[in-house]
Amino acid sequence: MLHEGASHAGKNSYDLCMQSVAHHLQVEAVKLVPASTVDADSYARSAFNRYYYATFLCVRSALVSIDRKYESSLNHKGVPDLLRGVIQKRIKAIQKKADKLGDQLLVKDCRQANSRNLKFANTLEKAYAIRVVADYTPETAVDFRSSRFSLSGVAVTEAHDWLGEATLWASLLLDVIRQENA
Repeated sequence: MLHEGASHAGKNSYDLCMQSVAHHLQVEAVKLVPASTVDADSYARSAFNRYYYATFLCVRSALVSIDRKYESSLNHKGVPDLLRGVIQKRIKAIQKKADKLGDQLLVKDCRQANSRNLKFANTLEKAYAIRVVADYTPETAVDFRSSRFSLSGVAVTEAHDWLGEATLWASLLLDVIRQENA
């Protein structure tokens, strides 16, 4: 069951604003190289950080739509395991019920949500790890060999895509949850 007023999936205005800030930081980081690699490094790290937070806000919004307890109980590092555990079990339970009822369309939707949920949990785990590197390990250099700089082997273009992946995940998950008691 979804909470009243929680029918949207994916990007809200704050997610998009955060994404816009991240992109601005990305562009500015590239402009600063090679004149000031120290400043460029700071902007690049901040871009990775903002891309992560835009993604996290989307995830948080979807989870709160499912259960308000997530408003205050989400631990950044633990969210991927939450997706692989509690959320995965819920999708599978809905799928099992749909299978018993012969609702093949919902079974198909559950399989798709199941697959996306597991893939996205891995993406979110990686995004969080990069955010931690960006924030807490300044000795790990940002690689500016191309305008699509990278940190710990993760290109900024990949970070830019995290919110899109979160939006797709949220859409599939919430569509299945909406049908849970239909």
